[in-house]
Amino acid sequence: MAAIQNKDEKKIIHLLHSKQAVGKQMHQTVLTFKRNYTSVLYLWL
Repeated sequence: MAAIQNKDEKKIIHLLHSKQAVGKQMHQTVLTFKRNYTSVLYLWL
């Protein structure tokens, strides 16, 4: 959450590419977010 609040693009990208065990629905959410992270980061910055 701190990476988002601080608008630290490098940490956000690192977190997106990290691997952690999550449920099926969260996995789909992360995949969707990865596809759209450029747009999301643009809005945050």
